[in-house]
Amino acid sequence: MAWAWVIAAMVVLLVLAWVFSSMPVVAVLLACCALAVGIIYLICLFRYYPHQK
Repeated sequence: MAWAWVIAAMVVLLVLAWVFSSMPVVAVLLACCALAVGIIYLICLFRYYPHQK
């Protein structure tokens, strides 16, 4: 269920970025954080849970 928390965190960060869209610097930082959360989760997923081929 960790993926649900990751998706929730990304959605919250993206919503905050939209809320702060009047301040581009804050919006970009929040969007980058959302992207980073997703990328870090994917890296951890593939590193710690290698898929069997």
